[in-house]
Amino acid sequence: MKARRIRKRLHRMELLLESPGLRLQRRDGCFLIEREGQPSLKLAPAQVTQILAGRGILLSSGAIRLAAESGIPLMLVDGQGQPSARLWSPHYGSIATIRRGQVYFAEGMAGRAWVAGIIAKRLRGSARLLAEQAPEEDPVCLTAMETLHRQADRIEQHIETEGDWRARLRGEEGSAMRTYFAGLPRLLPAGWAFEGRSRRPARDPFNCLLNYLYGMLYSYLEGDLIRAGIDPYLGVLHQDEYQRPVLVFDLIEAYRTWVERVALKVACEHMDPPVDWFQVREGGWWLLPPGKKVIITALQAYLSAATDSKRGSRRQRMQAACHALARRMTRARPDG
Repeated sequence: MKARRIRKRLHRMELLLESPGLRLQRRDGCFLIEREGQPSLKLAPAQVTQILAGRGILLSSGAIRLAAESGIPLMLVDGQGQPSARLWSPHYGSIATIRRGQVYFAEGMAGRAWVAGIIAKRLRGSARLLAEQAPEEDPVCLTAMETLHRQADRIEQHIETEGDWRARLRGEEGSAMRTYFAGLPRLLPAGWAFEGRSRRPARDPFNCLLNYLYGMLYSYLEGDLIRAGIDPYLGVLHQDEYQRPVLVFDLIEAYRTWVERVALKVACEHMDPPVDWFQVREGGWWLLPPGKKVIITALQAYLSAATDSKRGSRRQRMQAACHALARRMTRARPDG
């Protein structure tokens, strides 16, 4: 049975249900996870923080009501790990002050400074990854590291205040990241080599891993923002994309390097892409259940690992960052 514990703290967990045929039901005030011919798993609502259900999972109305009544977000995720639907209580979990301040924050200098810091963090994290794992004196990686640090310095020191600052910031980030993704393949075994980023669909096995891991990260961050009382559809750098959680697109940049480290570790443990992990169709590469099992387990271990005694696990740091952002938004006022 693939009812995996993504995070566990004081017996609380995030569940990923992704094996077709699993049934999530309600029994005696608890969640019951069943599959024909296998032992069932019973969990009290107090043990569960979030439920992610993949394709082919059967959800009873009782289980859905129990999740809503208990304030547990329940998401349906697609084959790439990205949320396609979210079931949630009809009541917001916070006061409107946060969302009112979010409008001021998104349009003011406070938001610009925040998102510039997020992008700079992304660039420096990428440079650090290359510095730690690149072959010694590799010219492509050295060029990428120099570019990433230079652009991060520029973004932090010169926060745009006039004109189309969003387009300029995205352009600066994009040019730096192209050099990063030119250097990243040099950290991989030859069988995983790739040329540049490719999204939907992935053009190679490594981008396929990245796409699925990014998708899971989107799911986590969207839920974290909602629980912190923040509207994920009101962004700062990314704006006005219909039915898309654009603030997640801003925030995820702070954490992309984490999943890139996970993908690198998995790839380096398998010199060539295992044939049973992938399917090539519709002009791209798609991850199959055996591959999902490996990278989900790897991501679970990475996010749940304690980084230090004060800040807790990486997963806890993500959640704390969303609550800290909510506090900043509460203090936001109109500029001028």
